[in-house]
Amino acid sequence: ILSVIAVLGLDTGIVKYISIFNKEQNKEAIKGTILFSSKTIFLISTSFAILLFLLSDWITQTFYPHSPSISLILKVFAIALPFEALKAVWTNTLKALQKIEYDIYARVIGEIIVRILLTVLFISMGLGILGASIAYTLSIIFSSLLLFIFVEKKVFSIQNKTIKALYNNKELLTYSLPLVFNSITIIIINASDSLILGYFKDAATVGIYNVAVPTAKLILIFPTALLGLYLPMIAAVK
Repeated sequence: ILSVIAVLGLDTGIVKYISIFNKEQNKEAIKGTILFSSKTIFLISTSFAILLFLLSDWITQTFYPHSPSISLILKVFAIALPFEALKAVWTNTLKALQKIEYDIYARVIGEIIVRILLTVLFISMGLGILGASIAYTLSIIFSSLLLFIFVEKKVFSIQNKTIKALYNNKELLTYSLPLVFNSITIIIINASDSLILGYFKDAATVGIYNVAVPTAKLILIFPTALLGLYLPMIAAVK
């Protein structure tokens, strides 16, 4: 939820406005949108990360008094928060510029493969759930850096000094901010079934349900893939 709030709905705003600017070949406005979004998201997500890091002991003592190890896990996740938020900028920039293949490379190589390898390594070293959380954080950091490299080197150079940034901050925020509530609502809806089932049934039933649901959602692979391809085209239509 913190990462969703930190993004401020700018992930969707990036797709809309960069798609429009790309169609107009307005490189200055593309650069301004990327710079404003990345700086804003990094500042807010870093603030949330520091807050989570500092409050991790209090959260553990208040809500999980019998699991003191959660405090350290929260600290590890706090480190991942800014990188997780910045991923939204790079991923949606690639989508808007219709270079989604680089996002797939970063997610498959940077997250899935690296996360699995590190998780197996750390668990075999006896680190348990802490090792899994460290593997998660390192894979997020690696994936975020890989996405930035793809954007900078293969798609659109943000550091190109010959392109002067043109900002449309007010319009971008006006469009994006209301979408934060939409994203939070989606998170609540997606979690509500497990929470309700957990209230009426035991943990084993919830576990079986959460294994079955992702399998059922495989039917969404193709429409989701098509959405990623066509959304920038739709967004560019005024």
